[in-house]
Amino acid sequence: MSYILISLFTGAFCFFTIFTIFSFGRNKNLFNNFLIAALSLVGFVRLFPFLNYVLDDSGYSVLLTTSALSVYFILPLVYLNLKRVIYKQIKKSWIFHFILPAVISILFLSIAEIPRTYFGVFTIGFYFFYFVKSVLLVINYLQREDFNLIEKLRKEKIKVYLLLLLFAKLSSLIILVTQIFLFIGRRKNFDFNTALALGSIGWILILAYVILNKDLFVSASKFSVLKNEMILFWSSKRLKKIQLSDQALYDKLDVTSLIDKIINLESNYEFIKDNELDKRFISKTLKVPEYQVKLLFSYHSFLSSTEYKNAIKINQSVRLLNNGYLDSFTVDSLSKKVGFKSRITFYNNFRKFIGVSVSDYVKSIN
Repeated sequence: MSYILISLFTGAFCFFTIFTIFSFGRNKNLFNNFLIAALSLVGFVRLFPFLNYVLDDSGYSVLLTTSALSVYFILPLVYLNLKRVIYKQIKKSWIFHFILPAVISILFLSIAEIPRTYFGVFTIGFYFFYFVKSVLLVINYLQREDFNLIEKLRKEKIKVYLLLLLFAKLSSLIILVTQIFLFIGRRKNFDFNTALALGSIGWILILAYVILNKDLFVSASKFSVLKNEMILFWSSKRLKKIQLSDQALYDKLDVTSLIDKIINLESNYEFIKDNELDKRFISKTLKVPEYQVKLLFSYHSFLSSTEYKNAIKINQSVRLLNNGYLDSFTVDSLSKKVGFKSRITFYNNFRKFIGVSVSDYVKSIN
């Protein structure tokens, strides 16, 4: 019974996570359609053991077979999710990953009895193939040089998420191999409930991480490709321990509300284009005490105040480049328009934040 409860909890947790992320507005790269489909299947499958108490043996047997076959779809979905997270886009050929699972499902449902050894060897081989492909993807991501400062900020949290996904796949592979060997060697029925419950541990860790770090998964523009014309540099969670001298003032800070106001200010290009977006300007414009802005930069900003000012200017320059500014004006004019006094300083900051030169960026968007 305890195994069934673990599976039920995991299934409910899957749907709760999907609902939570959607209610905030999902990041379509990190919380992509492949992950949503995988979580939906994982959730549905883990609700099936409970139906053993509701359905008769024949009805439950059909559901059990169907849920077992869903594993062949979850594996490619998780792999494609990893690929989407790492490369931010994916080729249309992704559909071919589901041809073999579809064929397998048809065969398993149409053939009365498949030899246990064949079933076991094929299932382990299929799982191992996608596990190895996933490991290679993550290794490639971890070894890749950071594209820019924004990518570097993004990478640490993404790394933990990817490693948790690999851990879930590895633990499921070990459980699957163990259960299949028992299935083949002892001639017992495959213990589906035990396999589901033990395999749920990795998924619970992933789902808990998503909920605890929902800033990363719900912000459609945080750390995103700059063509979205908006970057978030803030975290609603504290980034470091509060100093004792700041504690009393920090307790008066409404973090979420102030971050929302600053983000709205950042996006109002026409209003801020002729001003330095520093702490004093933010305080005066938003009519909040300057100490609150300083505390926000100290404990909730990924950037220093100087980096932040330059990043906002570069973000404005990207907005102009995306709208064809260089069709009528020069790069020198662009650097002055966004507030840089030196063209060299503009070039250096553009490369620092975007990862490429202005000319290379223009080529990429054309």
